Amino acid sequence: MGKLKHVQRIQSVSGICVGLVIVILLGAGCPQLQPDTIPPGNVTGFSAESGQGSVGLTWANPDAEDFSGVRIRRSVDDYPATEDEGETVCEGPGEQFTDDGVENGVLYYYTHGIFVR
Repeated sequence: MGKLKHVQRIQSVSGICVGLVIVILLGAGCPQLQPDTIPPGNVTGFSAESGQGSVGLTWANPDAEDFSGVRIRRSVDDYPATEDEGETVCEGPGEQFTDDGVENGVLYYYTHGIFVR
């Protein structure tokens, strides 16, 4: 079995503590990485504001390493619950989108979901 080597360095810069901890298991080979099975949280603060022939959508993305982006779907019938319902109007890592493919006087339903890498 390999030897455990532990190095720790803490440094204070203008009252800010900066730390570095390195742990190395010598001669043991590479450790097995466990897959990330916990998905990131959903977006928060999702809101819509209507305009003349447009709807402005804003939200805050989750703070997670495996977060890739948001998919927003729109429908005139009901909130899209599956990938077969409504149409995708936005897909990507942004936190705002203006849907200008709408008509004044029509009620639109939006749903959002995240996708991961």
